[in-house]
Amino acid sequence: MPVSSCFRDPSCRNRRTTMERSLMILVSTLIYYVTRLSLIALVLVLHIKTDGISNGAIHAEALVSSRPIPKLGSLRNVCITPACICASSSILNNMDPSVDPCDDFHQFVCGNYRKMTNIPDDEETVGGLQKLRELLQIHLRQTLKGNVNPSEPKPFALLKKLYRVCMNETAIELDGLTTAKSILKELGGWPLLGGQKLDREKFDTRSLRVFFDFKVRPGSRNTSRNVIYVFHASSIFFSTYPYHMVVKYLEQLYSFMVDIAVIFGASKEVAEKEFVNVFRLAEKLHYIKKYINCRARFLTSMSELQNTFPTIPWLKYFNLAFNFPDIHDINMVNICPAHIFEVENLLKSTSKGTQANYFMWMTVFKMASHLTKDLRQRRLNYISLLTGQLRRQARWKQCVAVVAQSMPVATGALYVRKYFRRETKRHVMEMVSDIKSEFINILKQADWLDNTTKNLALEKTLAMVSHVAYPDEILLNKNLEVYYEGLNFTSENYLDMRSRLELFERECSAKSLRLPINKTDWTTHAESAVVNAFYTVKENSIQLPAGILQEAFFSIDRPQFMNYGSIGYIIGHEITHAFDNNGMNYDKDGKLSDSSSLSSAIQKFNEKGKCFISQYDNYTIPELQVNLNGLQTLGENIADNGGFRVAYLGYKRWVKRNGKDPRLPILNYTGSQMFWIAAATTLGCSKQRVEYTEYNFYTSDPHPPKKVRVNFPLANTDYFADDFNCPEGSKMNPVDKCRVWK
Repeated sequence: MPVSSCFRDPSCRNRRTTMERSLMILVSTLIYYVTRLSLIALVLVLHIKTDGISNGAIHAEALVSSRPIPKLGSLRNVCITPACICASSSILNNMDPSVDPCDDFHQFVCGNYRKMTNIPDDEETVGGLQKLRELLQIHLRQTLKGNVNPSEPKPFALLKKLYRVCMNETAIELDGLTTAKSILKELGGWPLLGGQKLDREKFDTRSLRVFFDFKVRPGSRNTSRNVIYVFHASSIFFSTYPYHMVVKYLEQLYSFMVDIAVIFGASKEVAEKEFVNVFRLAEKLHYIKKYINCRARFLTSMSELQNTFPTIPWLKYFNLAFNFPDIHDINMVNICPAHIFEVENLLKSTSKGTQANYFMWMTVFKMASHLTKDLRQRRLNYISLLTGQLRRQARWKQCVAVVAQSMPVATGALYVRKYFRRETKRHVMEMVSDIKSEFINILKQADWLDNTTKNLALEKTLAMVSHVAYPDEILLNKNLEVYYEGLNFTSENYLDMRSRLELFERECSAKSLRLPINKTDWTTHAESAVVNAFYTVKENSIQLPAGILQEAFFSIDRPQFMNYGSIGYIIGHEITHAFDNNGMNYDKDGKLSDSSSLSSAIQKFNEKGKCFISQYDNYTIPELQVNLNGLQTLGENIADNGGFRVAYLGYKRWVKRNGKDPRLPILNYTGSQMFWIAAATTLGCSKQRVEYTEYNFYTSDPHPPKKVRVNFPLANTDYFADDFNCPEGSKMNPVDKCRVWK
């Protein structure tokens, strides 16, 4: 019934009055809930009045009051925990019930959120993930700002010391650029500043890190050993921006580079002249990264690498970085020869002065957020051009982030011990089991896979390891003490402490090169204070850190349709990554597969992928008036489509075993409908600045906009259309659907 009709119909008004009277009786027996229940009733009435009167008739399924309001006796089927009340209130506040869910489900679920939510000045985006990260930061701050207890383990004391020194802005201002300049001198000196001569030997053995990026990871063919991967270094150029934006961006970048050099003591006239050459070097490095095809990679020895590219001091650099006296004997370097060849030739034709200016400026740029207020503000002025962020985050937020990123294992242990409900881990592991079982059923029904390939896929899914919440080892102080045995802070100087942390990280990497990979090593999956989830292809494992298993994403105290729709979708998404356009190439042990049957399967998979590419290609991003790149986002699109589908089937599996969920207060939807509402709310109710949308698009972000991530996967499944009775041919139930899995 249209909302406008509801206001004219006395029987409709009576139904609403009965509901309010029922809620008031409930409130009288449960004083604790009085504020929240009254708020929900008020939100519902205001929601109907404001949206209903102004917008007229709406889809029957979209109207929360379109079904008879339950009598008091049936309230036993309503969840009234604080988690359920908050969830109901949040969903109501986010929804735009004037929209037909079969026309635009994202707008139906999140329309009012996007209309009423403002992005904080210190953020480029806002949404469920950001809210959860802020809660995590608040929890960590409450612990980190406390005094060191003599009885607490050493790693926790180090965390608190690092936080305290980071928060001491007075000391940082007093130190100014003294320590930073000492670091530059130790790296070889920055001649541009005057008074610092270039030490060629120091420069040559330390500057490689801005021309190449080095990662220690499992080998592609042999995942039992770590190897050193040589990649392209990060670039400061984004040439994929439209021309008018490139000009504006490069002008600001040039000005920023000169300003930083001047703040450090360079002559502005000299800096402006020298940075023209630095710009040319950076631009050439960017184009090498952009145009050199590095699909052909090879494993070589360190000595062979040195012989093949003799002008680059590989042995000296790696010996310094990893403290390996016999580094030349290591047969564990994964390279792209074409890339190294081009960079070596570029460096041969570029003066050492220009190389040094580029290296020192990149070093200072990475340090800038940890230096004086003047430098931090100048950095923000530049970053705001890319992201739209208007002001710096509060200092405590910056310092919590520094601590969490610098000592993730200890931070995770501290967080889990104080704020994480242990029973959550068991419940989420049960969800993983349900969803994985349904994915196995989907694989069995894949008629485009031959029996050999299907069996390999089933073996891979069964072998997939799930790291949920945290490893139990982080609950023991002794384990933390041993892990951080080599880390000490002997100085109260903030930059000195950060240098010590970088050294500790390199020592851990060097240790991992010497020893075979232990896939049961708890330290590799101990970063628990993280709001994210991962699939690691080289391990064939998913990781769901404790940080994401809370609030809007998971709660023991609410119906399972909420949990399967939120964290369940994320579980399904990560599992599906094992079989996306990249994961398909790896076997159950994380090795590049050489199965002869796989090539045929990949060819059929790519044919199915063309449908997704075309579907997403046709979406125009309204803020930019440009179309999505369906190929660029293909991996995430496949994971989204598979994630929703398998999480829904996992929920149905749970219902079959446990019976139907209780409803949320006021929201008169079926459990199946609430699954989709929960999923769209968690993933889709967010907002970001136009500048940040541009930045993500033009820097090849593999994720499409949130509206697309909700609407397209749901439109591709019959389950959603059946649950909301969407007519065939409607936008959310198109005749032609894209699917990899049935």
